[in-house]
Amino acid sequence: MVNNNQQACFVVHSSARAAAQQQLLQNITHDPNNILQIKDADALSPDAFASQYMATNTPVVLRGAAAAWPACASWCTGHGAVDLDAIVALFGAPTPVPVTDAATGQCVDMSLGEYVKWWRGYTAGGTTRCLYAKDWHVHRALGGTQAVQASVYTTPVHFDDDWLNDKCDRDGTDDYRFVYMGPKVLIVGMIVGMM
Repeated sequence: MVNNNQQACFVVHSSARAAAQQQLLQNITHDPNNILQIKDADALSPDAFASQYMATNTPVVLRGAAAAWPACASWCTGHGAVDLDAIVALFGAPTPVPVTDAATGQCVDMSLGEYVKWWRGYTAGGTTRCLYAKDWHVHRALGGTQAVQASVYTTPVHFDDDWLNDKCDRDGTDDYRFVYMGPKVLIVGMIVGMM
């Protein structure tokens, strides 16, 4: 999903990379032979999504699907930067976060406080090691209730039938609700969600 408000709180990258991706998305949108389509989430009904994309196993980018998520406002400053203090206040500095080294792919657990300290050092030019939070189960970290989940995000109507996570919740097993985040200058490949 692409958050159309240009604040890029969850998938963040360099401005050069952003320009290249914007051009790529522009080309994809205007190329009728391209397999990847971009549709405005508000203009595509859940039934049309199910019949045109899900049933035919056709990839699609839903632009703006995350625009109204509470986290897009409460986890960001007024200038579009990630509000690290707000995230630490919500989850607590000791909260474990899976962190991946972008160069090696190695994943380790860090406390949120350690990761935020690294992030601030990276942004200030204090380190060249590139790390990003990957596969962080925010839903579980907040207690796993629907009310708590709604304080961060709501499932887009196109995915309301979230049978897989509903089953995981009933069984008490792993879920498929993740947060990926890192500093603005971090370059990672396209993150693709599978149904």
